[in-house]
Amino acid sequence: MSGFRRYSTEKHARATSKPGQLDVAPRFVAIAESGRPVIQLPLLDTLVHAPTAAVLPQFREVVLQALRGHPGGRPGQPVFAWR
Repeated sequence: MSGFRRYSTEKHARATSKPGQLDVAPRFVAIAESGRPVIQLPLLDTLVHAPTAAVLPQFREVVLQALRGHPGGRPGQPVFAWR
């Protein structure tokens, strides 16, 4: 399994004991290889990059809305899903 890092139980326990670390804003950085900014998410002492960094803030907002009691638990389905 070269290329994979194993996280120790101690690091996992430390990371999960600080839920405020999960409520972070994404940042957009310029890189020489592209004329468009690249998204990064500073999360638990590391940087998460696209495409995961683009999905996590959206997921976070959905969860926060659900916790705040916003409606939307069962949205309708498009017609093709009925068939």
